[in-house]
Amino acid sequence: MKIGVNNLCPCGSNIKFKKCCLKKGINYNERMSHDDFVRHLTIRGKNLYFINRVAEALQFDRLPPPESSFSDFIKHLKKAITPNAVRDIHLAIPEIWPDANDLNRCLGQEELSSSGLYLGNYLLDVTLNVFNRHALYNHSIIMIDPFQDPRIIKPEFNPVHNPEELITTTFRNVLLLFQLSPLIDAGIVKLIRDPGDFDYQLQKQMWTTTRNKLEKYPDLHKSLEMQEMPPEIEEFFKDQFVLSHSEDYWVNEMKDLDVPEKFIRHYFRAKREQSTNFIELETKSQLVVQSCGTNYEMGKYICNKLGSHIITDFGFRWKEIEHDREVNGIEIDAWSTFSKAFQETKIKHLNGLMLTDLLRLRNDGYLEDMRAFLRRVWTASSSGNSFSKNDVENLTAELIGHISNAESEWHKIDSNLLKWFGGESIFGTMLGVVSGTATWVPAAAIAGAGAVCLGQAMLERKSFLKRYPAGFFIETIRKKT
Repeated sequence: MKIGVNNLCPCGSNIKFKKCCLKKGINYNERMSHDDFVRHLTIRGKNLYFINRVAEALQFDRLPPPESSFSDFIKHLKKAITPNAVRDIHLAIPEIWPDANDLNRCLGQEELSSSGLYLGNYLLDVTLNVFNRHALYNHSIIMIDPFQDPRIIKPEFNPVHNPEELITTTFRNVLLLFQLSPLIDAGIVKLIRDPGDFDYQLQKQMWTTTRNKLEKYPDLHKSLEMQEMPPEIEEFFKDQFVLSHSEDYWVNEMKDLDVPEKFIRHYFRAKREQSTNFIELETKSQLVVQSCGTNYEMGKYICNKLGSHIITDFGFRWKEIEHDREVNGIEIDAWSTFSKAFQETKIKHLNGLMLTDLLRLRNDGYLEDMRAFLRRVWTASSSGNSFSKNDVENLTAELIGHISNAESEWHKIDSNLLKWFGGESIFGTMLGVVSGTATWVPAAAIAGAGAVCLGQAMLERKSFLKRYPAGFFIETIRKKT
């Protein structure tokens, strides 16, 4: 490499080379082995490197490819997910994450105490919507990489030894990775390996603890069995059943319906091409692996190590946290209880958040204000009963109240501007001079008064989100401040 001192550091820290690795005595301009290089990468650096390795395995010249639409991209990706691509993607994992020491180095050099560990649905769009919401107050969101490490899997289930049967699973994981890539690039999402990947005894201990807990507490086990299947998972299995049958099969099944055969064939052909749940393959056998991060005990281990808290959209996970509090006397992190209530809060303003909004929250220095604001709101609305449904309603009411107040204050600023431009203002008087209906006013006075009014309005708008953080939830205010 030839890295200038003012270039961004190759480690992925998003800091200039001279202020990062060069300062630590690491010089990428000197000869360096591949193993040494990956052992200098940050979590973000490893994530971006893996995304590029995935793109190479798929033989994409650009990421994302310059397709005209999402459906075209899906078609392109389905053709690119070959057995060789599956193998190459998973072979990159041991290279990028060589061992436990390297994982611990990555975790130890980053500030993750203000982060949330996500243990929930790894589903297209669902995961992104959860992240957009919780990234409003977390500095970053930690996620266990859904791609399986081939070093710890038996050959018959292994994506390196048996790639033909893991095409569908890899396709879905690649889609999720690409969807999260802007958040990864921004440093908002950080993908790590499960510590149990490198320590079988630790993994076995967590499995044993979980099994013993479920056996000892039948009610907890029952709540796991009653966990509702997400609609997206139901849709996945429905597509697997429907689309795995041939067009001839469905033409025969629907022969008694008054539907032309060409319409039936066109529908199923288009559905196969565009579905994100199905790939038409020569082999009918596919191993479907749906990740949800890791189990609760391992998640708790990671959070204790990093000072983070758990985020999830699984009701059963929240019951496990509450169980720990009631049975083991483990105090729950304040952000954990808030996360559950915030996840369940139904406010329309939380649905339209985008990456640009999350970046602005950070780049314009609003993140700490938002964290402090939400902590105050939660303190005012929480009853102290960790996962009370009343707390969700109280939080919703508090937030709606603050949002309404912010909107009202914003309208006052706009109202003052309208008054200034109206007939009673100096500017209105000047307009009267032009039409011959008012006395003469010196131009300097008009300009001076106008400058003061506009300057004050600009300052009020610029500082608005600092004074009223709830205004960030309102799209029009986000755009205009």
